[in-house]
Amino acid sequence: MPGTCPARARRATSEAVAKASRDRLILLFGLVAVFAASLVLPHTPLMETSVCVIKLATGYSCPGCGLGRSFVAMSAGDPAAAWHAHALGPAIYVLALIWLLRTAWMLRSPRP
Repeated sequence: MPGTCPARARRATSEAVAKASRDRLILLFGLVAVFAASLVLPHTPLMETSVCVIKLATGYSCPGCGLGRSFVAMSAGDPAAAWHAHALGPAIYVLALIWLLRTAWMLRSPRP
């Protein structure tokens, strides 16, 4: 490309890669915290306590209401209760777990 400096292009590329890696690490640690919390929180059949700010303020459920309860139920091995809390909860839980394990594996064994 005329008018572009190869060193500047390499630096921009390396900065973009570093930002993507940093973002991936932040998401990884966030998911680890979510899964750790879902393992620690008690799973009870009547998990009706809500900490959703939107639901507490308006009385209406937001699209994410029930995901926390769904993750807790999945971690306790109760997919029926997880589905009852939020229909997409079990699928999101499984996809997030697969992504978490895949990312942790990639960090463990870096590419050459």
